[in-house]
Amino acid sequence: MNISRSLAQRIVEEIGSIINQHINFIDTDCVIVASTDKERINMLHEGSKMVLETKEPLVINSDNEYRGAKQGVNLPAFFNQDIIGVIGVTGKPSEVERYGQIIKKITEILCVEDYYISQRRQLKKAREQIVREFISMVDTSEEAIIALKTRAELLDMYLDKVKLVILVYLRANDEQDELVIERTKEKVYKEIRNKVKGHKNVVIVDSGMKLICMYEDADIKYLKTQIIRITKEIEQRFNVNLFFGIGTQVNSIYEIRESYKKADEALRIAIQSQSENNICIYDELGIELLISDISEEVKRKFTSMVFKGKDETYINETIKLLKVYFSCDGSITKAADKLFIHKNTLQYRLNKMKNELGLDPRIYNEAFTLQTAIRIYEFIT
Repeated sequence: MNISRSLAQRIVEEIGSIINQHINFIDTDCVIVASTDKERINMLHEGSKMVLETKEPLVINSDNEYRGAKQGVNLPAFFNQDIIGVIGVTGKPSEVERYGQIIKKITEILCVEDYYISQRRQLKKAREQIVREFISMVDTSEEAIIALKTRAELLDMYLDKVKLVILVYLRANDEQDELVIERTKEKVYKEIRNKVKGHKNVVIVDSGMKLICMYEDADIKYLKTQIIRITKEIEQRFNVNLFFGIGTQVNSIYEIRESYKKADEALRIAIQSQSENNICIYDELGIELLISDISEEVKRKFTSMVFKGKDETYINETIKLLKVYFSCDGSITKAADKLFIHKNTLQYRLNKMKNELGLDPRIYNEAFTLQTAIRIYEFIT
């Protein structure tokens, strides 16, 4: 195991804070790579050579005994029975020798912790690589997919059990700089991972600003409920917006890539439009699929034509009224009750709208034009 300078510095600082002595970490090239005495970093420590060769502690009684060394005790540092360096404690040997077991235990604990963190990081990267290869692979022959599936299983990923792909995108506060956004993303995606650990065989990997979630569970209604619950908690805690695209159900490993593509399309629409709870389910998309492919210029021209160039306040009030009316399937009585107004008042407003826009929501074709304009307006605002 190669000890990084950051880990070595952490080791010397942890030990130094406990025994209140200067601590050095010397690597296998006899160079002090970390120290609580900053002036000694990068100096050659000749005494450590003997420790590395004999794998036994070395007591140095005076500062002049070895070049680059000071009075104190130097102990071999081991990990999995291999010597990884030398820990030097500066001070009178009679005073610092008694700290040998403490130093040994702290070093082992920190090295084991760093080792497992490194292993988890490598496993995460390997899994991410498998998923990236899978969703972008050109050769989709049975042999190629089986080969990738076999590699995935070595990493405890069972792609043949995947039933659904969900993509998550994080939008941070515009005022945050890139470094803050990246750190926030890591915290949020870690939180999401922790909250979905209970799901059987869920594979979660990072892909840039997106999180790819592959579920064995294909109960979209249940998953949507869980997403809404998790999203509310995370958005309030981290001051971010989360968007979700839910792909189509998968019946075999060969359909995962298609579910991913559809989840990506649904995510794009969730980000562009004002979808409920920022969640788009591909199988529930209708006209949104068409709208998402229309250019911004055409979208703006169409909404301007329908709303006759009215200001934002007028358009928002009109949309609010129409949404209630359409949700009640054109029932004046039900819509009036929902709006807490008399039905004659609602009739008056609809007539006024007809005169101002030249469109009557009570006529099917004209209602369709208004509904389309509403959906397009929500895409561009």
